[in-house]
Amino acid sequence: VDGLFNPREIKLSPDGNHAYVAGSSDKSVSWFTRNSATGLLTYGGTLKDGVGGAEGLDGAFGITFSNDGSYLYVTGNYENSVSVYQRNSGTGALVFSEVLRDDYGGVDGLNNAQSVTLSPGGDHIYVVGNGDNAVSTYDLNASSGLLTQTDVIKQGDGSLNGLDGAWDVTLSADGNHAYVTGIFDDAVSWYERNATTGALTYGGMLKDGVDGVDGLKGADSVTLSSDGNHAYITGASDDAVSWYERNASTGALSYGGMLKDGVDGVDGLKGA
Repeated sequence: VDGLFNPREIKLSPDGNHAYVAGSSDKSVSWFTRNSATGLLTYGGTLKDGVGGAEGLDGAFGITFSNDGSYLYVTGNYENSVSVYQRNSGTGALVFSEVLRDDYGGVDGLNNAQSVTLSPGGDHIYVVGNGDNAVSTYDLNASSGLLTQTDVIKQGDGSLNGLDGAWDVTLSADGNHAYVTGIFDDAVSWYERNATTGALTYGGMLKDGVDGVDGLKGADSVTLSSDGNHAYITGASDDAVSWYERNASTGALSYGGMLKDGVDGVDGLKGA
């Protein structure tokens, strides 16, 4: 087994047959065949930065797939990049296609690229650039899997707020809204999404310690419930997970409550 030094993210392929791991310190992405009955994994192989033509994997961090599972996208946190790989659905093996890097060819917003996510319709990719305090948007070519940047939003653009130390991005199942955590802003912000262009428009923000909100200090991971009615956010510096009611029409979040490590018998949330 190789490629698991400092793993950052693991994702299952859409067909559930393979698991892929971003190994930050190995500068790699590795794949494993998954037994659907037992869930057990069998090592398949590894691509490493600079080996066999692969590029963009230095500090490999986030992973996502095209809707049909034919292409894999990986962010390179130290390389300020997002790279594209063709995927063999039978073996799980990957072949390098292209890499986009911050400040090359007009690309912006990929400094310390981290979280990467696909829109529900499969037309757009979104990447959080932690060092740029930004979220960048890319058109996805369904035939080739290749990406073209179309937009970027950054902390301080107009009234936009909450992206200092941008960390994670997730989209609602209907594709109408995006949610982004800011680890240095201790905040979560939300955006209206244009389904045609993929562009994001700032909607609002909740911040730790403001208007009764708690649990967002060091806000990092954000996820939505399957029905889209609630959001859940981990606060690494608060040792907490907090939850929010979501307005499906506006995308706005309203603070619901928090569980914190060491309070009322809660355990296991330190550095959540």
